[in-house]
Amino acid sequence: MNFEVKAVGKVVSPIKEPMDENWGAVVSEIVLDEGYSEGLAGLDDFSHAIVIYFMHLATDKGRIKAKSDRGNYGTDHRNKGKCAQG
Repeated sequence: MNFEVKAVGKVVSPIKEPMDENWGAVVSEIVLDEGYSEGLAGLDDFSHAIVIYFMHLATDKGRIKAKSDRGNYGTDHRNKGKCAQG
């Protein structure tokens, strides 16, 4: 299965250098593209929005890998618990 994701905006942050801590103090802004304004009208009336993002400026240096007591989700999730695929 293939699917395509198109950006409807971008996240603007004051952070200019990579950092691993104190993200709770960072305030970012989601700027939506004007072309999607009609379809996104009323979005501010909701208490939550799901934001899917691609960290295109991130590097592999210092990457944190998600692990659990069942193994490394990044490499062996296919046959484990809730992530099992059949």
